[in-house]
Amino acid sequence: MPCSRVWIELDEDYGYLLEQPDGFFSYERRGAWVVPAFSTPENAALFARQQGLVVEASLGGHRELAALVAFAEGVQALAPEGALDDWILLDEIAFAAKRADDLASPHDHVDDLRPEAAPEAREAARAAVKETLDVARAVLVFLDAGPRD
Repeated sequence: MPCSRVWIELDEDYGYLLEQPDGFFSYERRGAWVVPAFSTPENAALFARQQGLVVEASLGGHRELAALVAFAEGVQALAPEGALDDWILLDEIAFAAKRADDLASPHDHVDDLRPEAAPEAREAARAAVKETLDVARAVLVFLDAGPRD
């Protein structure tokens, strides 16, 4: 199965993830599903080949999620531009690790992310983004010299 390497940044957490046509690559480790991340595209490609995946020659996209993290953690009052797409990416990470069932769907909060949304609706969206962010952080496992063990 083909896969590409997508670079994401979450504060001090960053790395290349393996993205396949049906979602991010994940595997079971010590009884829990995890999404591996790597500090270099070469390490990601080596791991992918060891798993029998075909790695695309070109790198995938780059996603800087600091603005969404700031919104989720209450540092920024308004959701940043592109918040829905970034939230969907976090949801896909949670889904890959089989942890998305109890999370709010980003699509249910599209209007709540807008600046003109009622403060209560914006707060509900912020809390939902935060919950998804926490799950994504919990399931990302850095397998090489990345920032986490």
